[in-house]
Amino acid sequence: MIPKQRKRHGYTWMVLAVLLPVGFLLAWAAIPSGKTEIPGGEVEGISVNQANDGDKQILNINISKPLASPGFLVLLGNENSNDPDSSTLIGQIYGAGDYTFSLPNLDSAVEPIQILIYNPFNQKVTHRFTL
Repeated sequence: MIPKQRKRHGYTWMVLAVLLPVGFLLAWAAIPSGKTEIPGGEVEGISVNQANDGDKQILNINISKPLASPGFLVLLGNENSNDPDSSTLIGQIYGAGDYTFSLPNLDSAVEPIQILIYNPFNQKVTHRFTL
């Protein structure tokens, strides 16, 4: 390399040494939290609906996109429920498809019911639906 190219090469690497870590930090900060709370409906390929079948209440979950992990737990909690240990296990979902679960008797006078989609491998609630 001639001296002019060597000098430009050095400046290029100094600029990259500063910009690359800054770019990584900005990209990391832009990652969404993954928690979503909506009243029923659909989010990220997961559709949740509640139906009444006579005196039974039924929860229908439709997964249209492949899941990130091999299995998720479906939990029933109240409005302030963030702890999966205090929630009631409804069932498990494994991948794309339709799932139907029977809900326990729910009192409509009680605070809003939440369906939590919990990833036991990461130990995080990934989705939250309000019924």
